[in-house]
Amino acid sequence: MTHRFIALIFIICSFLSVNAKTQYYAYFNQFGEFLVDNNAQSVIDGTLFESNQSTLPSLRTVAAPAGTYRFLVRFSHRNNSPDKGYTIFDNTGHKRKIKHTECGIVFDYTDAHNYLFATIAYNNFISHDDINPRCSFTLTVSRCQNNNVTQLYATQIEQTTDDYKSVQSLCVTTTSDGTFIIAHGTTHLTTVCTLPRPELTATPRVGYYLGAGAKIGVERLVTSASQSLNIPDIKWTKEQLDNHFLSSRDPYEGYWTYLDRETDDNTMRLGGRYTIAIVARDSGYDIFFVDGAKVNADKWACGMTKGRLTPTIFTDNYTATWTDATFNNITSDVYATFESGAILSVKFPTHRSQIRFSKVLQP
Repeated sequence: MTHRFIALIFIICSFLSVNAKTQYYAYFNQFGEFLVDNNAQSVIDGTLFESNQSTLPSLRTVAAPAGTYRFLVRFSHRNNSPDKGYTIFDNTGHKRKIKHTECGIVFDYTDAHNYLFATIAYNNFISHDDINPRCSFTLTVSRCQNNNVTQLYATQIEQTTDDYKSVQSLCVTTTSDGTFIIAHGTTHLTTVCTLPRPELTATPRVGYYLGAGAKIGVERLVTSASQSLNIPDIKWTKEQLDNHFLSSRDPYEGYWTYLDRETDDNTMRLGGRYTIAIVARDSGYDIFFVDGAKVNADKWACGMTKGRLTPTIFTDNYTATWTDATFNNITSDVYATFESGAILSVKFPTHRSQIRFSKVLQP
């Protein structure tokens, strides 16, 4: 059975930013929509290779998430040996050679005539000595608008290797204040430049770019998209909870603290060792966060809703809802039981996991 990876007081295993829940889409060794019925493409040992022998650029794109997103392509630029020409054919079928080829990423793509792109083109020389080999390339960011290309930024980068086919990454990140952040790296990313984002494209697309005569070897394409967190309101202050529990005669009302867990670590990870407050309401109980968050610790505050217990026909057995560490509401297949008035077990049977809390005695 396939289980969705979730977090309860646990954390979703994903690329989580400090202020957003992240959806993660990776095209890795399968390449999904990037694959087309084209003789120029082939997949060998998990790498997607594509060549462009046209005088026009070749672009492969997929729909980008709405709003802010991060798109990364990890690739090798293959046709870049010094002093070697690569074959291209013009629109009449005549063959000629080209030396300066480029490839990279395309983003904010509207159609084949309007898009932004960032490319790498190796310089056809090597500056090195026997001890410290070097090769350099030019990273360029450009805009194509109605087939007219305008260069927005360019810089020369030196590599600590003379391997022209080394694997590297290009990444573009959009921000909520209307900025593109372009980054490059081999083992880690470094910001290259920032650009103002034009008027938002209605249906933006992202992908990879091959200039005339270029050949690319794509290892990975990753898109991550941020969404606003659904942070609950604060219903109780700590002082209000303390005063309420002092006068309560309900055996289950009060503070409960993390005791232990039995979890399937393939689907769940702890997001904190919580102290919770249970407050009677109607025929069931509300659960409120008090303390102990590790994930999103700066977002969780005492008095925020953590869950709800609804009684069943069985004594001390409840159906439950739960808000996980990333503020995702889990509303099905959650159950809870009280044991001897001292232990609360919250169970997630489809994920073969449970978390237990013990009652905190009032002073």
